[in-house]
Amino acid sequence: MNRTRRNPNDPVLDSGTTEVEGTIEKDERVREATRRADELKMLLDVGRAITGSLDLEQILDVSAGVLSELVDASNSFILLLDDETQELRGAGCSNPVWRDGFRSVRIPLAGNTLAAKAMRSRRPIGIEDVSTSEHANGVRTKLFQEKSLLAMPLVVRDEPIGCIVVDDVRKPRAWGAAELERIHLISHKIAVAIANARLYEDLRKSYAQLNRTQEELVKRERLAALGEMAAVVAHEVRNPLGVIFNSLGSLNRLLHPEGDAKMLLEIVGEEAERLDRIVRDLLEFARPNDPSLQPESIVPLVHDAISTATNTSGVTSIHVDLDLDPSLPPVMLDERMMRRALLNLILNALQAMPKGGSLRVRASDELREGRRWMLLEIGDDGSGIPAEFAQRIFQPFFTTKATGTGLGLAVVKRVVEAHRGRITFESGAAEGTTFSILLPMGEWKE
Repeated sequence: MNRTRRNPNDPVLDSGTTEVEGTIEKDERVREATRRADELKMLLDVGRAITGSLDLEQILDVSAGVLSELVDASNSFILLLDDETQELRGAGCSNPVWRDGFRSVRIPLAGNTLAAKAMRSRRPIGIEDVSTSEHANGVRTKLFQEKSLLAMPLVVRDEPIGCIVVDDVRKPRAWGAAELERIHLISHKIAVAIANARLYEDLRKSYAQLNRTQEELVKRERLAALGEMAAVVAHEVRNPLGVIFNSLGSLNRLLHPEGDAKMLLEIVGEEAERLDRIVRDLLEFARPNDPSLQPESIVPLVHDAISTATNTSGVTSIHVDLDLDPSLPPVMLDERMMRRALLNLILNALQAMPKGGSLRVRASDELREGRRWMLLEIGDDGSGIPAEFAQRIFQPFFTTKATGTGLGLAVVKRVVEAHRGRITFESGAAEGTTFSILLPMGEWKE
C-alpha cells in the first residue's frame, strides 16, 4: 500500500481555523467599506446642503448635524466672527434643543475660551478630559455637561471667519488624526458655504440699493417734469384767478347783491379759492424738497400748526389732547417744511371729525435700532381710513374728499422722508386714525 509522505517543511493547515480567519477578515472589510460609504454619504449630504440653499442659517444647522454624525460627537456648534465687535457669535447648532439659545451666544475674540484660542492660533485645539483643564468651569461647559472638547477654526483665503466646536458629553475621549481630518474637511466646505452665502447677501443688498437708486432717479425726473408743469399751470391759472377775485370784489362793492345773485357770486368765489388752493398744493408738491436743517424744537411747531388748523378748518367742538414732553431735545429739521407737514396732518384730523371729537398729539423720544428717534403721533376720533384705500393714501392726487386735491398726505410723506424719517398710520372704524412720524435725533450720518 503506497502512502504519500508529508514533507516536514510543509505547513500544517487547520481548515477550520483558516475559514474563521477568512470570515473575520471579510467582515472587517465589509465594515470598513460600510463605514466609508456612510462617510461619503454624509459628505454628500453636506455638499447638497451647501449647494442646495443660500440660507446661511439652514446651511450651518445642517452642516453641524452632519458633522456630529461624522465624528460621533454629542453636539456640534458653529460660531462666526463679527468683524465690527470682534466677537464670535453663535450661528449654527446640531441639537435643536440648544439651537435658539446658542444663537444668542457672544464670545470675545480676546477671551480665554477654547474657540477664541483656536481662532487666534488658527489651528485645532482638543481637550481629552475637560475636568482636568482650565475650561472645566466654563458657563457652556457646565450647561452642556461636556466631558471632551475640540475647536477647529474656519478659514477662507487664509483669514479666520469663525470656529467649529464639537463635544462629547458621554466620556473623555482623545481626538484622533482621522477625526481631525474629517472635521477639517467639513470645516473647509462650511467656510466656502459661508463665503458664498455672504457674497449672495452682498449682491442682493447691492441690487436692492441699485433698484432704490433707479427708482429715486425716475421719481426725480417725474418730479422735475411735474415742477415745470406746475410752474406753467401756476402762471397760466393764477393770472385769470387774480382777475376773477378782483372782479368779484368789484361786483360786491358796486351791486351789493342779495338773494340768488349773492349766492351765485359766493359759489364763484369758493370755487376760485378751491382752484387757487389746488395750484398752491401742486406747487408745494413739485417744489424741490432738500431741507435746510437747523436744530429746532418740535413743541412750538405743533402749537402753531394746531392754532392755524383750528382757526381755518371751521370745525367746532374739538377737544385737543396734548402730551408734549417739554424736555425733548431739538431735532434737525426744516421749520417751514415741517410746519407745512404738521398743518396738513392736523387739518386732515379735524376734517375727519366734522361733528367734533378729540385731537390727540403726542411727542416723545425712543431708542430704536441703536439710535434715538423723536416719535410724533397725531390721532383723531373720525371714521377711519377704509382698508381698500390704505395702500393708496400717500399717492399723489388720490383723495376721498369731494373738495380735496389728493396732495396733502403726499406732501407730508415727502417732507418726512426728506428729513430721513418715517411715517406710518393705524386706522380703525371704532378708533379713528393715528399717524406716527419718526424723526432721527442728533446729527445726520451718511
